[in-house]
Amino acid sequence: RGLNVNNVEDILDYMEEGGYADFGGSPVHTLATLHFAEHFQFENLYIDAFAHAVGMHDEIIQSPEYKVRSTKSGNVNNTY
Repeated sequence: RGLNVNNVEDILDYMEEGGYADFGGSPVHTLATLHFAEHFQFENLYIDAFAHAVGMHDEIIQSPEYKVRSTKSGNVNNTY
């Protein structure tokens, strides 16, 4: 990769094109994006994913990916 490449923009474009940024009805995408945004400290993306996770609470807690969450992201379960 060259020096004039914007890695952040590229990964966000990849997520958008791959449907990962489309949280509607996909707990797996929501949790993956939540984890990604938390790890790389993308605050706006984290807030968006977290809000969707709260709204998808019943589906989220049934997902196998739910068990592989951080303490911070685990607060999705404690918002009710």
